[in-house]
Amino acid sequence: MLRPTLLLLLLSLGGCATLPGPTGQLDRMTRAQAEGRDTANAAEVAEGDCLAQPGEPACLRIQAIRGRACLALARAEAAPGAACPPPTASVRKQLDCAVDAYAKARGAAPAGSVDAVNLAENSARAQY
Repeated sequence: MLRPTLLLLLLSLGGCATLPGPTGQLDRMTRAQAEGRDTANAAEVAEGDCLAQPGEPACLRIQAIRGRACLALARAEAAPGAACPPPTASVRKQLDCAVDAYAKARGAAPAGSVDAVNLAENSARAQY
């Protein structure tokens, strides 16, 4: 009787484990974005499967989230009412991060979709 109970317990605990690969990273970054944790998302780097297959849809979305976070951090340094952030080293670092991530995110959204337009606009903003 103990073995079936132990097996059931182990199987149920397996459902609580963090998802591996890009799905786990994407879930983590999506939660961080919803919570406004741009610094955490800007610090993310491709993991595991995204290193081997960067064109996977989840990996493209990870890069899009990272790009948005980096751009948000750069823009947060702008003075109130200013169109652009100041030309500081920290802003340059965040803009470089955004440009890199948006370049890697190309294809993350269907062509012509609102998301694709947003990606293109944010990519252009990061390059100014």
